[in-house]
Amino acid sequence: MGGERPLDQVPVFQDEKGEVVLWGEETLENNMRNASAESAWLTVRPEFEAAFQRVAGAYLSPTSFLSSILDLENSVELYRISGVSVFQTFWARFGWAHILLNSKLYWVLVGWTGVGVLGGIVMLRRSVKGKDRSWILALVWLGTAAALIWLSALLRGFFTPLDQSPYIPTARYAFPAMMPTMLLLAAGWRQVFGSRVGILVTILVYFVFDVASILAIVNYYG
Repeated sequence: MGGERPLDQVPVFQDEKGEVVLWGEETLENNMRNASAESAWLTVRPEFEAAFQRVAGAYLSPTSFLSSILDLENSVELYRISGVSVFQTFWARFGWAHILLNSKLYWVLVGWTGVGVLGGIVMLRRSVKGKDRSWILALVWLGTAAALIWLSALLRGFFTPLDQSPYIPTARYAFPAMMPTMLLLAAGWRQVFGSRVGILVTILVYFVFDVASILAIVNYYG
């Protein structure tokens, strides 16, 4: 509510949530979001917050993460940027994540990854047939663990309320899940392309991106 306003008059809220204000002869929108806690949100109990921070560190906050879920209007863009960063640094983004490939190559990687994931899902559905329960449970346990690690890496920037600027995570936070992920992708590419063709296609794709990566690094420092 910037600008010049009459100092001899008190702003009058026009609704219960305090979103519309009449100040003098002008109706304004109050940009403060829930400034006086008019709307109740879900909260994390203080004792849980304190216990979590004792284990994980004072710079991590479940309350901050919960707020990002409840206020998607403001946080959705950070989710998008974090997802892009994690994906790009998993495949090909170098230095301190400041050396990038051509943006079109990342879209190729999106398609390449999608093929691997879809093929991997088909392979998993076929592989569980005839297996005993303990084998299936072990596979579910491994898959769940890998998925949660990737999720925690994606959400890394939403647990740091003390940072002066939003933290954009990179794939290194998901390092334990990278090997299971690559196994799934490799199995998926083999499922889609077959054994011999799949190997040749994979080698070709990686060769192209290896050359592109070297050129990107050389061009940056050159």
